Amino acid sequence: MRVPIVFMFNSFASGVPDWYGGHFDAAFLQALSSVDPVGESHTAVYRGDALVSDLATKVTAVHEVRGGYSYTQSSDPDLLRTIVWDFADALACQAHSVDQEDFPIIFGMGGAHCIFLPTFTRDFAVAMDKILRATAGYLGYVEIDLANPLQRKLYVDFLIKDAAIVGGQVITELSSEGEDVIFFSQATAFKPNGSRVVPYGDLRNFQPALKIPTELSARGKLTLDRYEGKKTFSLQEKVLAALARSQQYSSTKSSFSIGLTPGAEIPLEAILPENKFKKYLLDSESDDGASKAKFFREQLDIGPNDWRYLAAQFHDGLLKSDLVQVHVKKWETGSGVKFNATMPIVGRNGKTVYVETNWIMKPGNLPSFSTAFPGKRPDAPVLGTPPPVLPAEVVGDARWEGIFALASEAGCMAATSAVPTPMAIRGFGIEMEGMCGHAAVRVFDTKGGFGKWAMDTGHASRHYKSGARISARVSSQSVDRAIAYATAFATVLSHNGIGCVVETRLT
Repeated sequence: MRVPIVFMFNSFASGVPDWYGGHFDAAFLQALSSVDPVGESHTAVYRGDALVSDLATKVTAVHEVRGGYSYTQSSDPDLLRTIVWDFADALACQAHSVDQEDFPIIFGMGGAHCIFLPTFTRDFAVAMDKILRATAGYLGYVEIDLANPLQRKLYVDFLIKDAAIVGGQVITELSSEGEDVIFFSQATAFKPNGSRVVPYGDLRNFQPALKIPTELSARGKLTLDRYEGKKTFSLQEKVLAALARSQQYSSTKSSFSIGLTPGAEIPLEAILPENKFKKYLLDSESDDGASKAKFFREQLDIGPNDWRYLAAQFHDGLLKSDLVQVHVKKWETGSGVKFNATMPIVGRNGKTVYVETNWIMKPGNLPSFSTAFPGKRPDAPVLGTPPPVLPAEVVGDARWEGIFALASEAGCMAATSAVPTPMAIRGFGIEMEGMCGHAAVRVFDTKGGFGKWAMDTGHASRHYKSGARISARVSSQSVDRAIAYATAFATVLSHNGIGCVVETRLT
């Protein structure tokens, strides 16, 4: 039976030369010659390193010097760990001979060199594995799940498809300039029929067509869900990525470098100045904002007292929307970014309209709301979602009870959908729920209002410093789920004007 098999090697291992590709190629071909002396194998050969980190990169800075531009990418360590340990976890469903404790570490460090055979005989792989055990750096083989999107990306999309093995012969091709530039160590000594170089463009005729499943396997879907759930971007990361893509940098052609600013101890990811809403955007008496105030009042029944209701939608919508018109802007303190985002806004009357928002990100600051105006309805419109903000008319205990209910619901949803960073414990396997810990929301004011109500009703305890402490209510011991709960809970409180921060602790 022909199956997709990858042989993997540790390029960091002792005894492996700096030019490790040739070392591993030679060992691979010698082993294949031994187990397939008559040349039954018929497969393409893909080679290269497993570029796991490429699946976990984020833009962390954008630069311009003397008219040239560049950006810095960094790996997200939590996403990288999730990819690596999910792969190790998936091996329980796949034939393999790698060590499930040592292999993932080499894999995650970028030291796994691969020789992938998309249509190879399983019995040959098992026999070759025994021979290759004598090779310095050999890790083992894995039968790849082509219905797993990340495995397909790593071994089909990322590797170099530069050879085939057909009729006992290693086949490579000339370059487009007619030069023999593909090196496959010891190919000429391959048995039974050595090697052959074909004209440029002919190699594909010797590589059997690879049949990619049209649907994901159950395990492949789990991998994708974990990956997409973990691949999240802060608002600042989203802004820098959009700036890097736009290449619309400084109009002054001066040098700059824009990076991430450490987040303040607040749950929200953007600054939403109260006066921008009450004294401008929603103020019918404002010289600059009267027309905008009329739009929000007539179209959405949103007035000055509803400013938090609108601000919450701007904040949450910004996290989900595409950023456009992204440019560098100069301030006295340095360079920052300005950008727009269009999002659906639902009014107090239940009507949804599209609003285009403008934002600025000054040096050393979070993105800050600047202005808004009617936006163009997209080709595929969506309904807006009312934010978890109570009307100003709801007061007293009814208000605090309502806010607590909204925050609790948001926390539970966030904890359920969170993807913990897996943790491996030598001798005990992989714990996909990750590290254990607690998270809590610290509410500052307990002299009255929400904090006092929460303590009086038993929803909170007194914080050891000051204020009230509301613990994340999750069934799991996962610190990541607890943080997700507390962050979502605190975001709802912040949207309703209640000052708070999130605190965490490992156990």
